[in-house]
Amino acid sequence: MVNLELDDDLIEAVTKLSGLKTKQEAVTQALQEYIQRHKRASILQLFGTIDYDAGDDHRPERALHSLTPAERQAWHDDQKIIAEAAVLPESPWEKQA
Repeated sequence: MVNLELDDDLIEAVTKLSGLKTKQEAVTQALQEYIQRHKRASILQLFGTIDYDAGDDHRPERALHSLTPAERQAWHDDQKIIAEAAVLPESPWEKQA
């Protein structure tokens, strides 16, 4: 517990605007909002520093995280089969045609 001498007008304004009932709730809310605002500002500093590929679609990979381990393994097995089918040599019958 910390005892602080705070401006009563500021505390009253926060409690009226927020609908909070106690000074402690008002101060806690104000501090949380202050922290969030500064975190958002620090994230904005990253703007333009991270490469972005508009064609990169993360949704299929993200969907894998919602699968059970068995479903995830089945998906990976299917992907291997698809990849192997793409590099299969031509059959001898296709060469004669």
